[in-house]
Amino acid sequence: MSVREEKKHQTRQALMQAALQLSYEKGSFSNISLRELTLAVDLVPSAFYRHFPSLEQLCLELIDHVSHQIRNVCHCIGKMIMERPEIQREERIGYFFKMVEKYPEYWHFFIAEYLTGNAQSRKALHREYDFLLQDMIERLADINDFKNVKDPEKAESFAEFFLQSLMAWAKDYLAILQQDIATQEYKKQMLKQRILKRVAFLHAAL
Repeated sequence: MSVREEKKHQTRQALMQAALQLSYEKGSFSNISLRELTLAVDLVPSAFYRHFPSLEQLCLELIDHVSHQIRNVCHCIGKMIMERPEIQREERIGYFFKMVEKYPEYWHFFIAEYLTGNAQSRKALHREYDFLLQDMIERLADINDFKNVKDPEKAESFAEFFLQSLMAWAKDYLAILQQDIATQEYKKQMLKQRILKRVAFLHAAL
């Protein structure tokens, strides 16, 4: 890769990261203007089009990028949380919190655009969600507790319920991160206890 190509790649990555951060700060991708996005990476607005044909295309590429990261985390979390022994569940949920806190803008973007994005974004994210769900079904099939589940509809329903729960927990954790730092630790512990109860319920439903 030439120096020029490397610089262009770095600028493109900077635009994507700035868009994620601004989306996190402003609530949604649709609230970002081209001017403030390019200002965040020291570009003039017209220079944006050297990297992306439109903001809409940038959003679609962000969906691909973010979905890959979310998929990797969900794969790991799904197996970690649902496996026994129970004594390790709290540590596994702690790992989930750590991943949400490490990539808050990724989780926010995925959830916010899935729920409130434009029609094109929602369609792309619903497709990614379906891929994620299918991956979750396949992953759960490898866990000992699920090997006796013969009904494919039950396995699919369980995977969808668990995936929806993961997204809800991530959304709740993101909300805590926006609150007064003095109360965050208490609220994190309360959320962790609620998740532990939900995981126990999920196991009992098998």
